[in-house]
Amino acid sequence: TNAQGDYLFTNLDAGTYSVEFVKPNGFDFTSTDTGADGTDSDAIQTTGRTGTYTLQGGDDNRTVDAGLVVKTGTISGVVLEDRDNNNSGDTPIAGVTVVLKDAAGNPVASTTTGADGSYSFSDVPPGNYTVEQSNLPTYSDVADTDGGNPNVISVTLPAGGTSSGNNFVDERKATLGDRVFLDADRDGQQDAGEAGVAGVTVNLLNAAGSVVG
Repeated sequence: TNAQGDYLFTNLDAGTYSVEFVKPNGFDFTSTDTGADGTDSDAIQTTGRTGTYTLQGGDDNRTVDAGLVVKTGTISGVVLEDRDNNNSGDTPIAGVTVVLKDAAGNPVASTTTGADGSYSFSDVPPGNYTVEQSNLPTYSDVADTDGGNPNVISVTLPAGGTSSGNNFVDERKATLGDRVFLDADRDGQQDAGEAGVAGVTVNLLNAAGSVVG
């Protein structure tokens, strides 16, 4: 085919013929025989071949066409919670909104993670994208697959390709504490009416015994 996609077999003897189109890499054939014969696609999707055409001398049949569509792909991943402060995922987080954006930053699609923390975008044309998550309340980002902004993952999807493992890791901060009280009856219990003690210095120590707060 030329730059306009045109092709033509000339000087054919009268007879019966069919046409076979060879699918380029990154493309599929579109639906077959969906409309007027002069404008629809005649190539069978699975083979690229047409039906037969019987030509008599002087015939000029210019209705044999093939339509191509760019192969689409899939982008997927999972959102996990870091429960032990090691920047790796431990448990899935359901209900997280994940947005797919094109190279210009325009939203293309949006989904939410399932019970297993997974998300997936299908029928995605080839190109450069970002995947962005929106944290649930009390969660913050700590890591992701590409090592950059932990809320955004850059993805390059080839035609018909699959980009999996685009994972986010979130965390929730913990709290530790309660009360210093005056044990008036020295029984080791906070009894009703026993007062709190103000002004006591309380240090937070890490596993090595160093003060961290």
